[in-house]
Amino acid sequence: MEKQNAIRCVEAARTPSDANYSVNGPSYRKDMYTMNAGDVKERNAGMLLSTVEAPRKSTADDSVFRDEGKYQAYIDSHLHGSGPRNNEKLVSDLSKVIAAHYMKDLKKEYKTSTIDEMSKFIRKSYALDSLKPGELTSALGSENAARSKSLEMRDKLYRVPEDAAFTYSRSMAKVLKNMVDPKGHSEAYQKLYNNVK
Repeated sequence: MEKQNAIRCVEAARTPSDANYSVNGPSYRKDMYTMNAGDVKERNAGMLLSTVEAPRKSTADDSVFRDEGKYQAYIDSHLHGSGPRNNEKLVSDLSKVIAAHYMKDLKKEYKTSTIDEMSKFIRKSYALDSLKPGELTSALGSENAARSKSLEMRDKLYRVPEDAAFTYSRSMAKVLKNMVDPKGHSEAYQKLYNNVK
C-alpha cells in the first residue's frame, strides 16, 4: 500500500508543465548540475520510493570491502603475533602474511583455510625456512617489509639475469639450427624438436 502511494507521488511529480518549464520560464540544461522544478520533485519522489522499498542488498563491492578489513585484521594479527615466537612460528607467520596479502590484492573471498593452503605453498616455493631469525623478525616488522622480503626471495630464487636469458636463447637457436627435420624420426625426437623450437 505504501509503495502504491509512493508511485502516485512520483506520477504526480511528473506533470507536463514541470517537464518543460521551471519556476522562472523555459528550462534549458546548461550542464549536469542545473536542475529545474520538475527535477527536484522527481528526485524527492524517488527518495520517497527508496525509503519504502526493501533495504539495499549488499553488493560485491561491499563484500570486497568487508573482506579487505578481514584480511587486514588477519595480517596485523600475524605481523605482531602473541606470545613467544620461535623460528618455526616466525616462518609460519611470515608465510601467512604474504599469502593473505596476495589474496587481498587479488580480491579473493576471505577464507582462512585458503590462506593456510597458500601459505604452505609460499613457504616451500619461496624457501622461507632458509631465512635467519633476524631476517624473519625484520620482515614481520610491517606489512611493507613482509612484502619486500617476499619479492626479494622470489627474485633471488626465480629471476633469470638478462645476460643469462640472452645466452640461453642464443644457444637454443644454435641447437635448433643444427637439428634435422623431424619428419621420419621417432616420436621422442619430434617432441624434442618441438620443445627446442
